[in-house]
Amino acid sequence: YSMPYFGCREFPAHFALCEEEEIHTAYDVVEEKDLGIMLFDMDYSDPEDIKPMFFRAIMRHGVVDLRDCEVLR
Repeated sequence: YSMPYFGCREFPAHFALCEEEEIHTAYDVVEEKDLGIMLFDMDYSDPEDIKPMFFRAIMRHGVVDLRDCEVLR
C-alpha cells in the first residue's frame, strides 16, 4: 500500500471525491493566488537519467486544479 503525497513523501495527502456542486474553502474570498512552480512528478522513463516534472500551481477560490495543467520538463 502506498500513501499518496503532495510533491514529496514528507507531505502525505488525505483526500476524497467531492460530490458537492460548489466547493467551499477557507480561501473562498481569495479569487486567485499564484503559488509558483511545484513538483508534479518524476519521469523514470530513463532509469539512468531520472528527471523532475513541474507545474505552475495557481489556487482559484481555494482549489488547485490539476486536471488540465501544463507540465514543465
